Amino acid sequence: MTPMHLFDEACSTTDLLELMPPLALQGDVVRYRYGGQDRLLLNDPEDTYRVVADPRKQFAALPLLQRVMGEGLLVAHDLERWKPRRLVVQREMSPGKVAKHAGLVMENTRRVVDSWSPGQRISLRDEVNRLALDNLGDTVFGEEFAGHREIVRETLELLLEAFDALESGQRNELLEQRLEESITKLEAALAGIVDGRRASAGDPVYVLDVLIRAAKSGDPVFADPFIRDESITMMIAGYDTTAFIIGAATVLLARHPEARQRLRAEVEAARTAEVAPEKFVKAVPFARLVIAETLRLYPPIPFMHRPLLEDQVIAGQTLPEGTLVTASAWVAHHSPKLFKDPLVFDPDRFSPERRTEIPRHAYFPFGMGQRTCVGNHFAMLSMAIAVALIAADTDLRFDSTDLAIEAPITLRFADEALATVTDVRGRDDRPGRDSAEAGCTRGDEVR
Repeated sequence: MTPMHLFDEACSTTDLLELMPPLALQGDVVRYRYGGQDRLLLNDPEDTYRVVADPRKQFAALPLLQRVMGEGLLVAHDLERWKPRRLVVQREMSPGKVAKHAGLVMENTRRVVDSWSPGQRISLRDEVNRLALDNLGDTVFGEEFAGHREIVRETLELLLEAFDALESGQRNELLEQRLEESITKLEAALAGIVDGRRASAGDPVYVLDVLIRAAKSGDPVFADPFIRDESITMMIAGYDTTAFIIGAATVLLARHPEARQRLRAEVEAARTAEVAPEKFVKAVPFARLVIAETLRLYPPIPFMHRPLLEDQVIAGQTLPEGTLVTASAWVAHHSPKLFKDPLVFDPDRFSPERRTEIPRHAYFPFGMGQRTCVGNHFAMLSMAIAVALIAADTDLRFDSTDLAIEAPITLRFADEALATVTDVRGRDDRPGRDSAEAGCTRGDEVR
């Protein structure tokens, strides 16, 4: 094990983005100190898997996260309750189920794109955040969600700041008090949304309807505050990471016009062939490769700090219970030991022909094992559709294609990602007009 590295100059997780990757070159387990705590960085994929895939939840700042998300899937530690709850959400988030939402995601993306005009200056950060929130509302919560987007944003912002401060050893009690007040507002907003959905008749339309039906079953596993916890978890975890990847992929494609042209050609071919919305993503396979590579370069959760729940042997050494270890997708995904040319944007590394070149457990943007993000299928679908349509129907000239990022828990834009719209292809300009988006109007079979 290498000597201790002191990151006294690191004031936030964002600082670790630059400081951590060099440590991975020094061994499979590297000692460092951050936030006033001694930690171990794990750099072997198998060691990382054993820690991250453990279904028992292990967050150093778990109490803060649970104040917001309760026993929601992301932070729940009671496995007997977690398993049936996850199964309910997982069924609704299966590939077959999420495909029905493709038309709505396409419609929402077109609405954003159609609001742009040549010569307009846009904040890509703000535009993709709006799109991701629209997608979240239209698939998970229903039309009542639209009026509460600002409180969702506010709660997430405060949670990220408070968590980052706690992790870096700079706890901010005033910030946590503001978070408490925001949570109270969010709970009130959610109560109104739930009441609105309970009053609706008919089969479940949204994920929230499925939660309400489970709660009505009488099974104590789904008793209050089940709906509250899972709903807030989806609100907090379900939009900003997706928004960031859509934006980051769009910037990467602007930086690599040959990849963008390849994606545009796939979209035009799908439209000419009048591909149905639910089959659109399969018809544009390069879009998924672009998203996979963007997730490699910019994993939404770059660092996971975990206290060991029992003594474990790692890299030939017995580490005692309570040892604080770090599993980092950011470090692994940028490691020359695990990926060839790790800093190069190369979507084809995820093609069927080359995917086997990636070492097992070296790529984990959605986590690992039973705790893999339950919404990963919907995230992939919504990100692939959005990026494909933006690439096909717009030309954006960015002030800079060097992504400015920060990482208070999750990766996000550190600035507005300003761009000038140089062209927008209208509906009449697109091959197979309205073909791939046929039947996407609100209230149609997508719902």
